[in-house]
Amino acid sequence: MAVGAAAQFRSGVNLVVLQVTVTDANNHVVTGLPRDEFSVFEDGVERPLDQFSSGWTPISLGILIDASGSMEGPRLADARQAVAKLLERFHADDQIFLGMFNNTFTLLVPWTSDHAALVRSLSGVKPRGGTYLYSSISAALPILNRGPNRKKALVVISDGDDNEKMAGLNRDLMKRAVQQARQSEALVYVIGIGIAKPPANQWFALSPEARLRFFYDPPVDVEMLRQLTDPTGGYTQLVSSSGDLASTVITIADDLGAQYTVGFDSKYADGRFHTLKVVTRNPDYRVRAKTGYANP
Repeated sequence: MAVGAAAQFRSGVNLVVLQVTVTDANNHVVTGLPRDEFSVFEDGVERPLDQFSSGWTPISLGILIDASGSMEGPRLADARQAVAKLLERFHADDQIFLGMFNNTFTLLVPWTSDHAALVRSLSGVKPRGGTYLYSSISAALPILNRGPNRKKALVVISDGDDNEKMAGLNRDLMKRAVQQARQSEALVYVIGIGIAKPPANQWFALSPEARLRFFYDPPVDVEMLRQLTDPTGGYTQLVSSSGDLASTVITIADDLGAQYTVGFDSKYADGRFHTLKVVTRNPDYRVRAKTGYANP
């Protein structure tokens, strides 16, 4: 899995700042690179770097937990343990909020640095209802945008496909969330629990028994989720068991701590979408960074 992240921040009118993770061919994070190792392109045109730093900076982190009926039992218990492990990687100057979703989005704990309170709040959650994933992300992003620290990320844990609307209509909800993410400072990461949703041609070839199993334990639409997460500089990761959640969220935290910050003065302030690309001099390195931005 390629790992890394990027985010857009603005100070004044035209400053665009990206969080960038670099990995080698073995997916090991590369740290200690100098400023002149990086080049940034906006709409295909290289921009001189006006800002560069590396290492941990305070973060505003949103955590969003699926509390639909299918999360009852070990999955929610493992998600709670994963949140506890994730928070161990963060510092006193990091601000975090915790939300849950089923048929609605609920803000369980607003911005805080009290990590223990975040974990405690999950103990009273009773899973029920459906998985309104995309509209819940849309509800969480404005909260994240108001976070006190300029670096921002959203971590989502869910075990099923969005089922707010049937017959493919939830794609419209996903597009809305994508548009909000483009206008946001947030990196979006999603961890899906279970089996990937098969392509349409494979779905129709499934036996009735297999389709029934998916009805009671919905698969994760990984490809659709990647359309949301990857352009933000985050990523989607599928785990076969909720027991793998803790190690997966730790990887996300470690990525956030190993990022470089690069910034440039944009030539645009027109509200349109502009592409971004970050590269390094070493062609063997892989770079994950936000692929574009659009002002509201």
